[in-house]
Amino acid sequence: MRQLNRRDLLVSLGSSGILALAGSYGGKTRPVFAQATCTLTPQQTEGPYWFDARQVRRDITEGKPGVPLRLLLRVVSASTCLPIPNALAEIWHCDAAGIYSGYSAQGTAGQTFLRGIQTSDADGIVEFQTIYPGWYRSRTTHIHFKVHFGNQTLVTAQLYFPEATSSTIYTTVSPYSSRGTKDTSNTGDGIYRDGGDQLLVQVQPDGSGYLGTVTLSIAANAATEFISWVPVVLSLPGAAGSQYTSELAITNRAATAATVGFSYTASAGGGSGSVSSAFVLPAGQQQIVSNAIEYLRTAGIAIPSSGSRVGVLAVRFSGISGISESSVIARTTTNVPEGRAGLAYPAVASQNALTTTAYLCGLRHNATDRSNVAFQNLGGSGDGNIVIRATVFSGDPLFRLAGCDSGPRGLLPVLGSARNGRSC
Repeated sequence: MRQLNRRDLLVSLGSSGILALAGSYGGKTRPVFAQATCTLTPQQTEGPYWFDARQVRRDITEGKPGVPLRLLLRVVSASTCLPIPNALAEIWHCDAAGIYSGYSAQGTAGQTFLRGIQTSDADGIVEFQTIYPGWYRSRTTHIHFKVHFGNQTLVTAQLYFPEATSSTIYTTVSPYSSRGTKDTSNTGDGIYRDGGDQLLVQVQPDGSGYLGTVTLSIAANAATEFISWVPVVLSLPGAAGSQYTSELAITNRAATAATVGFSYTASAGGGSGSVSSAFVLPAGQQQIVSNAIEYLRTAGIAIPSSGSRVGVLAVRFSGISGISESSVIARTTTNVPEGRAGLAYPAVASQNALTTTAYLCGLRHNATDRSNVAFQNLGGSGDGNIVIRATVFSGDPLFRLAGCDSGPRGLLPVLGSARNGRSC
C-alpha cells in the first residue's frame, strides 16, 4: 500500500459496547456493534514507529507470542452513523516486550510483525488477529491506527485498553509477566489525555484470549468522495496520419444524483489542473464525453490547444454511497474507413490499486501489432516516488526491466518492444 495523504480532519471514535453475539465471521462468532455515538474527536499523533509496511492481511502476528486478541474496527459516517465499506484500516503496535518491527535500533530491521491493513466490508467492519500489545517506558498500552479512504488519510490516532485488563495480563501471563506492570497509566499518558477516553477499546474474554471492538465515526465530509483513475487520456497523432483521442463513458448507478469532478495530471504536453464540480449526473444515467482532452480544456483546465497531450485523469464522484455505484470506461480510438478503431479500458478505483505482484498476459509485438503498458502511481504530491520492476517472460531469454522511477500520480509508459534490451 502506498503512503496516503494526511488531512487535518476531525473524526469521531465512539467507544461502543457489544449488544449481542450473532453469526459467524472468519470461523468465529462475530459481534453486533452498538450504535456509534458519533461524537467528534481530534486526531492523535502518528508516533515514531510508522512505516509503509504494505501488509494487507488479517493475521498480523507472524508467530509473536502473547495473548490472542481479535480486534474489530467498525467505520461509519458521523452524519448518518451508517457503515462505510471499502475504507482501509491500518494498525501497528509493539509486541509483548514493547518492541516494534522494522527498526534497526530495536534489532528488528526488515521485519513486519504486528502491522497490517484490511478493507472494511459492507458493514464497515475490519478484523485483525493479533496479540494484546505490551508496553514501553512512558507510554500506556496502545495500538496505533489510520483509516484511509480513496487517497486520503481520514484519521490517525491510537486505541487504548482498560487498566484492569492490562494489569491482569501484565502480572499473570507469560511473556508479559517477566516485565511486570507498566510504568504509565492511561491518565498518566500525555497522548491519552488528549481524547484517549474516547478511544477506549471495549474488551471481553474470547476463548483463550480477548475480543476488542470499537466504532470509528468519520466526519461527514471526509468520505463522501469516491475516485476512479483513468490511467491514460490523450489527444495525439499516430502513424499514417491517424489522430488518437480518448472518449469517456461515465455512469451513475446510484438511486441519487452524483456530482462529477475531474483532476488531470499531464504526462506530456502540460496543463495539469482540476474541476471540482463539472456536472451533475442524474440517478441511473450515463454521460458520454466524446473528447476528454478538449472537454477538460473547455471546463477550464489550462491544457494546450494542440500538440501531443497525454495524462492521467481522476474522476471524482460525490453524492453516492460507494464506488460500486459508479463506472468510468475510457475508449481511445482513431478514425478508420469503417468508423473508429482502438481500445477500451476501465478506470481503477483508488481502493483497488495494486499492492502485490500483477501479471499481464498475451503481450505481443509484430509487424502490425504491439502492446503498450502504462504504470501509474496513485499517490499524492507528498507521497514520493515508487520504483516499478517488471519481468518479461517470452520465447526470448528471460530478462528484467530496469527499475523505473514514477512520481506521484505520474504515468510511466512502456512502449514498443523490449526484445534484447530494456525500456521504461
